[in-house]
Amino acid sequence: MAQQIKDNDESYTLRKWNPEKLRAEYGKSTDAEQDSTMGPALCCYICMCVNCCMNTMFEEVVDQFQDGSQSAEEYFASTEGALETAGKVFRPLGIFLTIFGFYLLFSPIIALLDWIPLVGGLLSTIVAFAAAIFAFVVGLSISCLTIAVAWVFFRPLIGILLLTCTAAGIYLCFFADLE
Repeated sequence: MAQQIKDNDESYTLRKWNPEKLRAEYGKSTDAEQDSTMGPALCCYICMCVNCCMNTMFEEVVDQFQDGSQSAEEYFASTEGALETAGKVFRPLGIFLTIFGFYLLFSPIIALLDWIPLVGGLLSTIVAFAAAIFAFVVGLSISCLTIAVAWVFFRPLIGILLLTCTAAGIYLCFFADLE
């Protein structure tokens, strides 16, 4: 995102857009302040180091340019639909790929068992079924845990509820005596 401003020669140019510095004069930096808080106290030092590395390695550039005047609220409202669609596509795709990845960990064992004469096909089918169940349970648990941790920061009530459900699922899988 960028702002269009007049430079000293009365011609228009672009500069980085920062919602906290909308009225900065030409020639003054619109970079974010480095002394702002970056998260919980335990992560602060790590976040500061990562932020400094990223600022050094990657220069901020203008990613979008369009004619006309548009406020920040209008721009973010127009991109909300695309973000919602991406969330509906990428979250289930990520969960499926996690489950599929755990299943693929067992594919060499399944292929090896298939070589055994007479009973190999039966053994490989049984192991494939067990691997599919294991991959589903573990992949879904890890995916839900990852989503829950991310949501704790953005929507705490939903994140804590999902984290509680994930913890209950892990407890039932590994520690509950369901006899």
